[in-house]
Amino acid sequence: MTAQLIGQRELANTFRRIADETDKKEMENRLMKVGRGLAKKIRGNAPKGPTGNLKKAIETKRYRKKVKQSPAIFVRVNERKAPHAHLIARGTKGLRYPTERASAKVKEEGGWFVFLNGNPVWVTHTGQMPANPFFQRTVDENEVSVLQEIQKETVQLIEKTGKKLL
Repeated sequence: MTAQLIGQRELANTFRRIADETDKKEMENRLMKVGRGLAKKIRGNAPKGPTGNLKKAIETKRYRKKVKQSPAIFVRVNERKAPHAHLIARGTKGLRYPTERASAKVKEEGGWFVFLNGNPVWVTHTGQMPANPFFQRTVDENEVSVLQEIQKETVQLIEKTGKKLL
């Protein structure tokens, strides 16, 4: 049995026109809606600290680049608002110093100076905290539902664009 597709060129042209006519800004807005939903779920799984900065630091951003591209967004932890996020996600057990020299200096002096809220503090021990990969865990748990939402939003936008073209 042999099958032949008639109108292949016309079909390809129609798909190309739909891709060209699709409003990139509207697609970006639809992706932001999905990203905000995921960010809300991640905030719900983030550990509550004394300041709440970790939850406040989870944000959805538009990916901006000067070259023409497809719309893209990302959900992230703003490290300016929560510079400790990596310590919570990965834990502090087995924390290493950047160099052997730095490690030796800390051991020799019995600690190191850091500034917390503008005040100098002498740190002698960081303690050990188990890892809490709340961000990755939430992304993994919601991967299928997020992809289904993106698919739904994309199909709706393509249908809307197709109706305009016909």
